[in-house]
Amino acid sequence: MVNKTGWAYLEVETKSSWADDMQATAAGISEGYLTKDLIYDAWQNTIKNYCDDKPVICKYINKYITANMNWMQKSSNNKTAYWHQTNLITKQLEGLMQGFNMATNGTGKVIPDADFL
Repeated sequence: MVNKTGWAYLEVETKSSWADDMQATAAGISEGYLTKDLIYDAWQNTIKNYCDDKPVICKYINKYITANMNWMQKSSNNKTAYWHQTNLITKQLEGLMQGFNMATNGTGKVIPDADFL
């Protein structure tokens, strides 16, 4: 499908009786595991060598991304609807990274966390 339309399609359905954060994490793990090749190819094509000639700005970007992710994770204790949804997005992204890493373990395909974010 990707070669024909430029898009990949994946539908993930979770068990509605599970806690929201468990569903988000499980969906992310499934997506990361099943789309590992597409994720890796996208990273190679867009990000892998981006910082080669921009070390100063990339150091700043990585510091910002890491600080922002840490802030979002700490803020997830806030029980408002907004932070509940933000937490679910974070959980899905963490699951995506986890699924990708499980699927590529031992293959030499490694994406740094900051690049993933």
